[in-house]
Amino acid sequence: MTTASLVKILKQDVSYDEELKNSFHKESKKVLKKLADKLGLKKGEYDILSNKGGIAGSGEISLHTDKLYIQIWQGFNHNEMLYRTCKSRKDYTGGTNQYIHVQKLLDDEFVNRLLSLS
Repeated sequence: MTTASLVKILKQDVSYDEELKNSFHKESKKVLKKLADKLGLKKGEYDILSNKGGIAGSGEISLHTDKLYIQIWQGFNHNEMLYRTCKSRKDYTGGTNQYIHVQKLLDDEFVNRLLSLS
């Protein structure tokens, strides 16, 4: 699996388009599940959360572990996703926000970076 489908969706504004927004959330969850697998996380060691928000925005999809928080949303730059360290799955502020291009979420280099942070 690659991030190609997600990148294609992110080239469009998902606001006010329920079908496209549903596709965005579905593809984001798939990518984050694949990332969890690449990180060696087992069921129960992470949560994948989807908040669709209101009609005027994309909402966000998050992968949250006890040490990492990664969020996909369609914000100020449609191709950059947020990641940071955290202290638990109840920690939503955690470490310094960092950003990565959505196409690189599943790259081995990024996975290794996340492993070194956790």
